[in-house]
Amino acid sequence: MEEDDLLPSEYWRDENEPYQFSHKYELDAVGIPTDGLAFINEDTFYPGDDVDIEKLVEVIDQCRQETNKLPVLCWDKNYFKNIDLWKDGISKAVDPSMYVILEPNDIPCFLYQNQLELKHNKIPEKKYRFSYLSGTVRYHRLELAIRIKKYVTKDDVVVINNYGLENYSNTVPKGKKDNTAGVPWASDPSFVDFRTELGQQQQSINKHIVHPAYNAKIHVIGETGAPDQESLISEKTWRPLLLGCLSLTWGPITNTEYLTKAGIEVLDIDKITDADRKLDAIVDMLKYDSVDDIYQKNKSMIEHNRQLVSSEKFLKDQTEIARCKIMERL
Repeated sequence: MEEDDLLPSEYWRDENEPYQFSHKYELDAVGIPTDGLAFINEDTFYPGDDVDIEKLVEVIDQCRQETNKLPVLCWDKNYFKNIDLWKDGISKAVDPSMYVILEPNDIPCFLYQNQLELKHNKIPEKKYRFSYLSGTVRYHRLELAIRIKKYVTKDDVVVINNYGLENYSNTVPKGKKDNTAGVPWASDPSFVDFRTELGQQQQSINKHIVHPAYNAKIHVIGETGAPDQESLISEKTWRPLLLGCLSLTWGPITNTEYLTKAGIEVLDIDKITDADRKLDAIVDMLKYDSVDDIYQKNKSMIEHNRQLVSSEKFLKDQTEIARCKIMERL
């Protein structure tokens, strides 16, 4: 790798924009020392399909030389096809005590930032029945949108984006067909501007947290991963819980196990482990207009989850894996 190809050192300095490029602020909030850490985010080094361990070694070495800090590879916000090959290769090339890899659910993605934003925003009035957001277009998100579309009413907030269409084909399961016809689409044209802005500026946390989708009684979370993928909890899960929505997850089936272990109460629909049956149950909820009844019966669940997820203890508990990885190397 030529010297000119190396990334400028400012990418891993503490002055980076806190929401998008560094976990410093999140870790500081739970008492994990960060002065000795240098964060290497996806924009600095992306573990793509072509595994190039030599390039990653050079980035880690440059980072250590320029900062004299422990490099932290922030691979926690997305799925990477060959992540096991990357992890195995770098562990053989570099002493594992010389770097940290943060993986999905090692640290609660954007939870701290959302907690801060909530302090400046009231719990939204629940003036809509149901909501569902599909930011970056993915097959499983559109699969649900297509099934529920004919049951969506003027009392719902449903926004289906076409942002990220260039990567859509990577999310289509083998044997399935392209289902992007008719997108983008929203239940009300006035919601489209929210969709456009949010889809392209995901780092704008405040604009996310005031979205009209969170004025709905029940919010279906269109998580990053598909039902058959490993658990990955993102800000898409934390926001509706913080904002007093009764929430359902359409994403990795294993997310329910993670949430319940963390103390979060879930609806019976979220306990369904078969993806097709769960999809049918969500559709039936709208088809038979049982949203209000479910909401009224589970108001205590909403308040329990909101109080739990907004607490400092919850933030600390969900950051424990990151704490252990970092502290044993400092």
